Amino acid sequence: MLHAAVHEAHPDIISMCHAHTVYGTAFAALGRPLEPISQDAAAFFEDHIVIKDEAGQVAVEEKAGLAVCDWFKGVKAAIHQNHGLLTASRHSIEAAAFWFIALERCCRQQLMVEASGHKPVLVPPDRARYSREHVGSEYIGWLHFQPIYGHLVATQPDMFT
Repeated sequence: MLHAAVHEAHPDIISMCHAHTVYGTAFAALGRPLEPISQDAAAFFEDHIVIKDEAGQVAVEEKAGLAVCDWFKGVKAAIHQNHGLLTASRHSIEAAAFWFIALERCCRQQLMVEASGHKPVLVPPDRARYSREHVGSEYIGWLHFQPIYGHLVATQPDMFT
């Protein structure tokens, strides 16, 4: 329901990824956006949202999908409170897949930094925007997925038959 509603409302979105990963789901339980604590996280600076309103709905309900689709205006990622992570690409399947992997890693990084008991030093907003523009583009997402795809083809060829 979530994917269908988003694709219908945003025909420019070519691909979406969604799962309930360990670190993504743990971070989603906090109900807040990622902070720019690294260049990796800066790729999502001002380019992701936190979906809170529909956090309690079951994802297979039609009304949940319709509510979620409104959030995907001009962003590549969403942290769905108490649910998981979603990424979208207006360029390629590969970019959506890479941004999902990257978002899960960033959730893990932020949880680890916060577990240290110290407040992280944030990348300043102007530098975070610069990083987002240079390492957070659709092309970079596609490009970064290429070695992952190559590795899958080499090590798990049965996946493609």
